[in-house]
Amino acid sequence: QLNIKSIRLFVLLGVFTIVCIIMVQVTWLITSMNSESRKFNHSVHVALFEVFKKLAGSSPIPVENPVRKISDDFYVVDLNSNVTADVLEFYLINELSKLSIRTDFEYGIYDCTTDQILYGSYLRAKNGKSEPENETVLPKVAGLTYYFVIHFPNRNEFILNSISVWIFFAAVSVIVLIFFGYALYVILRQKRLADLQKDFINNMTHEFKTPLSSVKIAADYLLSREDHQADS
Repeated sequence: QLNIKSIRLFVLLGVFTIVCIIMVQVTWLITSMNSESRKFNHSVHVALFEVFKKLAGSSPIPVENPVRKISDDFYVVDLNSNVTADVLEFYLINELSKLSIRTDFEYGIYDCTTDQILYGSYLRAKNGKSEPENETVLPKVAGLTYYFVIHFPNRNEFILNSISVWIFFAAVSVIVLIFFGYALYVILRQKRLADLQKDFINNMTHEFKTPLSSVKIAADYLLSREDHQADS
């Protein structure tokens, strides 16, 4: 009985440990992803603000931040004047590279004469310019006259790659937990089979004892009867 209680306690502790480790791993990964996301947003803001300052030249810096985040992967930069695609692309590549933002991006420049976003280029982190896999409609922003928009289509992949080492260790931890759970299952299964085997042996021993006892009683009776006849 004590052994069974010990095994049950071991199982409960094992399950509790597994649940706690999984919760810690999930919480830690979510925290890391949020931290990298904030870092990415901050780096993009800094890089785009530097691009704005270079395009503005000697013009005064506005009080309001010209860099706005439309969504997690879309940004708009309010300019004081028009800009050509080649100059903008040059500054974008340089400033983003300085802050180690090595991921695909595409940009467009607003043309006030046509009231449309003129698509610039799709720049891959490794292969340079190329055509986008899916045609992207870059959004317009109301209330601005001169501005450009930039889109990071692989933002989430970039963030995941930045924590790939920690994801690897988390995966190793999960594999270890799986093996631990399997070992726990094997132990319980072996314990169950051992109990069944013990019960079987006990039953067989009991079944054999009953006829053997009867035979022994009969043999003792016959022996005692023979001895009695011999004495007579």
